[in-house]
Amino acid sequence: MSKSVLLALAPALLALPATAQTVHVVDDDGGVDFTDIQSAIDAAADGDVILVRSGSYFSANVDAKGVTVVADQGHSVTINGQCSVTNLAPNQAVNFTQLEIIGAPAVSLSVNDGPILIEDCFLRGEGVPIFLSASGAEVFSCADVTFANCFIQALTPQSSDPGLEAANSNVNVFHCLVTGASGLTQLPGGPGAQFSGCELFAAQSDFVGGQGGDGTPADIFVPCSNGGQGGSGLTISNGTGCNALVRLQGVDTIGGAGGPATDPGCTAGPSGLGLDHISGNVIFLNTTGTDTHGLTADFPVRAGTPANLQITGQPGELSFVMYSTGTAPTFFPFLNGVSIPDNPLQSVFTGVIPVSGALSVPVNVALPPGADFLGVYLQTAYWTPIRFLVGTPLHAVTLDPSF
Repeated sequence: MSKSVLLALAPALLALPATAQTVHVVDDDGGVDFTDIQSAIDAAADGDVILVRSGSYFSANVDAKGVTVVADQGHSVTINGQCSVTNLAPNQAVNFTQLEIIGAPAVSLSVNDGPILIEDCFLRGEGVPIFLSASGAEVFSCADVTFANCFIQALTPQSSDPGLEAANSNVNVFHCLVTGASGLTQLPGGPGAQFSGCELFAAQSDFVGGQGGDGTPADIFVPCSNGGQGGSGLTISNGTGCNALVRLQGVDTIGGAGGPATDPGCTAGPSGLGLDHISGNVIFLNTTGTDTHGLTADFPVRAGTPANLQITGQPGELSFVMYSTGTAPTFFPFLNGVSIPDNPLQSVFTGVIPVSGALSVPVNVALPPGADFLGVYLQTAYWTPIRFLVGTPLHAVTLDPSF
């Protein structure tokens, strides 16, 4: 990493406008602003940051308010209970970053016109078979939802729940693993993701169906039964009022294993379909060398402490970082993907991807005068003579050292 790249990127971030919002600190051990996340959300104004320190917390619900909920650097945050976001206006944005959420479902997003970014999170759906649905994430009637660097899993055994269920929404999935739950006796496993309109863009992600349910043994009254079919990796169908438009780039769709037979007189179930295309339009974008393009960083950081951007790609590619203080996910054909930062979109050249496939870019960001924090949406882009590509986005938060 050359000094010139560091000097080019840091002033660019500093030129972004200051924010007048507040940081609310949460620690279940006390000694800070709040001991639970919900109280901090209730006290927050639009645009505030909820900075959470290590601990185990209860469910958090955001309604008609734009906030960022982020685990402090080096802290482990677990939320036991569903987290929901509802009724966002177009100018309100919500970010969940570096959280483990366990619920039924783990995350529920519904009726939102504003953008939502779920980043670097473990979303684990755990409920009660038959009685309580427990997908890792459900998305209904949302304008813009993005998952980046997440594990999204339905883990309730014998529930057939999907890892991700989305309907009548625009959803982006970057560099995620999405898995469905196993099926109840004789029944199919859950799909990795079940998408019913409107638009889905998925890149560098795996969608894996759950195992089919077990077969049943024979007894004196009934014969044995075969195992259930494995769940589909990705199920696609039209929504209510919108057809499905799905763009896939470097995605693996893997059907679940068939359920085992429990009687020698019957057989195991068949494996699930990788892609179950029921209706709608599916477009496979250029996938050559797309499975290595990522961006990670050690945010949040305090002003004056360098943050390291870890950019991965194909050796020889030219790499760039696009950035903005706002987000408005938009598909650009020339980028072969969805750009997450909003206009005015700016970018800076960060270097040529070396033979190792990884580029480290240190950035030392000072806050504008009077700002408690600076939140910036970052996303990598890559160029070769034959194509452009976008990589994984993230929301970078720099804090005043007093927090």
